Amino acid sequence: WIIPDQFHLTLKFLDYTSEELLPGIDQALSDISQKHASFELSLNQWGCFPEPSAIRVVWIGPFSQTRPPVHRLHKDIDNRLELLGIEPEYREFVPHVTLCRVQEDPQDEVTNHYLNYSDAFQISLPVNSFHLYQSRPQASGVIHTILETYELN
Repeated sequence: WIIPDQFHLTLKFLDYTSEELLPGIDQALSDISQKHASFELSLNQWGCFPEPSAIRVVWIGPFSQTRPPVHRLHKDIDNRLELLGIEPEYREFVPHVTLCRVQEDPQDEVTNHYLNYSDAFQISLPVNSFHLYQSRPQASGVIHTILETYELN
């Protein structure tokens, strides 16, 4: 299971990024944050990657009809950072919060919980800001550290 203080919804994964790009990224994200209003995000759809018969990640995210504000924010970030030379995302954006990564046989206890209880949980959260994170792989998993916070207008 993911440690709760590491829960996050990725709007744009930057992979390794040169430090010389950081001022431009910071300015772009600051500009974008001023163009978007705060919004409510309902996490009420459970999912998994890559598929139910071979679960490796269990997540929760918004139903597609409640996604527009987060999709617009993602698209603006993707488009603006492309101007800085950062490759856009070509895969479909699936907003989600990873709850656990399955390390063992997909038929283990986590999978059974997912299959049996996925309709039993939902939460609605106000989205008033987003963050620029640094991700560092550790033996125990990836540690995400906030570098900057961007308040939505």
